[in-house]
Amino acid sequence: MKRSSLFRFSGPVLALVLLSSLGKRAGAEEPFTSEANVKVRRDVTRFLPATSSASAGTQAAVTNAFGGYDGAARTPMFSAGTEVRIVRRLSLIAGVVYTSASSADAGLRPQLGARVQVLEQATSGIDASAAFVVRQDRFTSEEGLFQGSIALGRSFGETSAVVNVVYGQDGEGDDHEAELRLAALRRIRGGLHAGVEARYMHSVDSTDPHRAALGTPSMEAMAGPLVAYTAGSWVLVAEAGVSSRQTSRLETGVTTLAGIGTTF
Repeated sequence: MKRSSLFRFSGPVLALVLLSSLGKRAGAEEPFTSEANVKVRRDVTRFLPATSSASAGTQAAVTNAFGGYDGAARTPMFSAGTEVRIVRRLSLIAGVVYTSASSADAGLRPQLGARVQVLEQATSGIDASAAFVVRQDRFTSEEGLFQGSIALGRSFGETSAVVNVVYGQDGEGDDHEAELRLAALRRIRGGLHAGVEARYMHSVDSTDPHRAALGTPSMEAMAGPLVAYTAGSWVLVAEAGVSSRQTSRLETGVTTLAGIGTTF
């Protein structure tokens, strides 16, 4: 295995391990009440495949891993990530994502970023956060994707809803994308939750002459129901839906995802 390939794989994994260790240490140094822990474990919007929660919660770290199949892109999907709260409102993000098989550099690629919680529902009536992430799983031959997002969320008793508005551009600055993600879940009974999740991405501007040759999608969409089950600090998630992808032609298929997450 080439050294560069080894670094692309081992570097993000080591980052995940390091951030998880920091999260465990922070959790040991800052105990939380049982009431706060229960609230965090029930906030399943922190364990969704596509939509980011608007709340940083009170736990020191959240770790997720998902796997599945994208029927529109006809490629397997895999991602794993950790978000570690450094101070009360600031978190660091690290993860790995499997790129689309249509990419020349298909494989595991890193994501690194940070998130700041701006508003909290307890004091402002709504949760709001802003995040910036550098993604190497998109535009792999163009220095990756630089992505900024705003998340808004609110809980209504046993129901939680969250919306993400996302803007991104590639490292060369000739591809620009806008994205909308949303999810709503309701606790049915005990640890069982049910809801829906949807995502829509569209290219808003591109001057890249190689976009078509690289197979870069100008539109991606996915929507479907999901179920989640919380057991202590662990959460199991399963989702199935319809996905679409526009390149030189429109392709549609069934997408399935399943994952596991935990808090520290």
